[in-house]
Amino acid sequence: MSWNLGATVSLTTTVTDDAGVPADAGTMAISITLPDGTTDGGPVTSSSPGVYCYDYATTQPGRHVYRWIATGQNSSGYPAGDMFEVLPADPGQLVSLAEAKEQLNITGSQDDAEIMRKMQAVTGPVERIVGAVGRRAWTETYDGGTPRIALLHFPVLAVTQVVESGTVLASSAYTLKPTAGVLTRLAGGVASRWRPGDVTVLYEAGRIITGEHIRQAVLIILQHLWETQRGGFSASPRDSDTYDPRFGYSIPRRALELLGEPIPGFA
Repeated sequence: MSWNLGATVSLTTTVTDDAGVPADAGTMAISITLPDGTTDGGPVTSSSPGVYCYDYATTQPGRHVYRWIATGQNSSGYPAGDMFEVLPADPGQLVSLAEAKEQLNITGSQDDAEIMRKMQAVTGPVERIVGAVGRRAWTETYDGGTPRIALLHFPVLAVTQVVESGTVLASSAYTLKPTAGVLTRLAGGVASRWRPGDVTVLYEAGRIITGEHIRQAVLIILQHLWETQRGGFSASPRDSDTYDPRFGYSIPRRALELLGEPIPGFA
C-alpha cells in the first residue's frame, strides 16, 4: 500500500498462542528499513492481548520494509512483516483526482486511493511515448568524446550544471536543444568535442504546461484500466467467458493517437 509523504502509517500485528487465541509474546519490537538503508523502530507493547500497534511518521519517499521481532513465549505465532511505499511530495500523476473521477463518473470518495494509484501508474507509459511531462530533476553521467550528448529525458526545462572531467563548465561552453534534449559542446562559439571521460549533467526535464491531448490520453488510459479491472470479460475466449478485445491491450488506440504514436490499420 502507498502513503503520502508525512503521513503516519499504523502498523499492526496479532500474536496467537498454540491454540490460535490472541496472547502476548514475551517481548515484541519492530524494525523498519527506510529507503536510504537506515532503520527505525523499537520496542512495542500490546494494546490488548496479542495485539501490537506501532505508528510510524513517514519522513522519506520510497520503499519501506518492516519486521516484527518477538522473543520468549508465543514468539512464532504472528506475521513476520511486510512493506509499504511512501510517495514523493509530487507523486507524478498527470491529471487531478477530480478530473479522473469525472471521467469515471464517480462521485464518492471510497475509491480515491485506488484511483490515485492508477493515475500514478499511467504516468510511466505516457512519458515513454511523449517524453517527460512532470517536472523532475535528473543527474546523468556520459563518456564524452563526441560533440553531442543526448540526454535521457526531454523536453529539457533547464540545465543546472555540467561537470566535465571534474571541472564545472560555464553556460557558454555548451548549447542545448530543449525539445530533443541534445547538449552540444562549444569552444569559441562553435561545436567541439566533449573531453573523453566523465561528463556529468544536472538538469530538469518536463513541461510547464501539459497539453490537452496528453491529459485526454491519460484519462482514456485510466478509464480503460478501471473498466477492465471491474469487467466480467476476458481477452481469451472460453466457454464461461464473453470475449472482449479491449482486454487484450493496455493502452487504447484512441490514447495512442492523441499521444502521437503511429497506429497501423484503421481505428
